[in-house]
Amino acid sequence: MDTSAKPDDPDREKSTAPETTAAPAPSRRDFYATTVLATLLMALFGWLGGYLLRSGGYGDMDNFLIGLIFAVTLAGVGGGVLLIFLARRGRPVAVKLTGLFFLFIWSFIALPGVVPAKIASNESFTIGSLKNFATAQEISRKNTGAYAYPFSNLRNLPETRRWIDSEMAAADRPDAADQGYYFMHGNIRAPSPDSFDIFATPVRYGRDGVNTYFIDQRGVILMKDLRRSLTPEEALTIDASNWDVAQ
Repeated sequence: MDTSAKPDDPDREKSTAPETTAAPAPSRRDFYATTVLATLLMALFGWLGGYLLRSGGYGDMDNFLIGLIFAVTLAGVGGGVLLIFLARRGRPVAVKLTGLFFLFIWSFIALPGVVPAKIASNESFTIGSLKNFATAQEISRKNTGAYAYPFSNLRNLPETRRWIDSEMAAADRPDAADQGYYFMHGNIRAPSPDSFDIFATPVRYGRDGVNTYFIDQRGVILMKDLRRSLTPEEALTIDASNWDVAQ
């Protein structure tokens, strides 16, 4: 006689295996919240990286690659923090990965704007440097009776040293550039009681800067996009009188 339990036998041993349930589908709210958090974290850590670099002496943009690597590394740390946070909140893996994917895409959307930002920073710094040069030259003329030549001599006067730091005074060639620009004299190549001139040009046109700048004893900064960097030989003969006034 067959003693096996029938399918509807009430005495059949019930299975003790736990029931499995599918993970909940990510909600739209979770999706947007994760994306916003990832974007804010990268912006925060990128800003923190730039701040730490500048305060640590890496403010000039010649160390731009170091700054970029540092900022991206910090952004990665921020992404890891975000993953831990979402894991503790029990968010679905799909939401976490989607947020990080958009973080990755956002970084590639933002990075093309880095070079223009670098150029704008370099050019703004250079305009400020030329203003300092002009101020120091006027002080030199008042105290010595002549504008200084070469401009590195402005570091020799105690009254002008505060306006010209050592990096600016030495930035007379590409390999000694101060924040992507280096400086050169025009056709005035001797101390003069009446006039001076200084050009500032990018080391790498289109990467460090676009405009070439000029200032003389009138104290007005002029600029022009020469579609290249200016050479010392060209500075001897080029006429900057019809250039635009720098804003």
